[in-house]
Amino acid sequence: MKKVGVNVLLPVLRDKQLFIIVTSIFFVALFGGMFISPVDNDTTELIAPNSLWDLIQNNIMAMLLIASGIFTFGISTFILLPLNGLIVGTAIRNQYYQGIEIGDILLKLLPHGTFEIPALIISGVIGLKSVKWVINSFKTFNIRNSILEEVRQLIFLLLMMIAFLIIGAVIEWYIT
Repeated sequence: MKKVGVNVLLPVLRDKQLFIIVTSIFFVALFGGMFISPVDNDTTELIAPNSLWDLIQNNIMAMLLIASGIFTFGISTFILLPLNGLIVGTAIRNQYYQGIEIGDILLKLLPHGTFEIPALIISGVIGLKSVKWVINSFKTFNIRNSILEEVRQLIFLLLMMIAFLIIGAVIEWYIT
């Protein structure tokens, strides 16, 4: 009998290096954004969705743009992923400079960020998969089985990303 938990995590475990790379890129950019000199602007006017559906659509579009690196051999992912990290870091910094305490900032960010940040990381992994495929094609002679397995993993990661985004959006809209 197969263990369910292991089966769910299998795509993640197979792409462990990509997850480490993407997570590192995002958090380095996030911390970089926190230390950029403060800007005198109000970030609350940047994106103000009118409904939960608008929020979900906006988040899915952002993640799909990051994941589009699958078609550009990671180029768009390497541009948009750190840009998103910088935006989050800058937003945290701006809130802090507006006098909001770190605890309050985290209280607003963590409930929905717990789902949105993993979704963002998954979209980055998807965006870098084509680079992995090219590298692996030189290592293996059984390309057909390799491609089928990668497509299965890709579909799983997309579904996981969308589920995280929807949960995060619901929490952001109704709670934070």
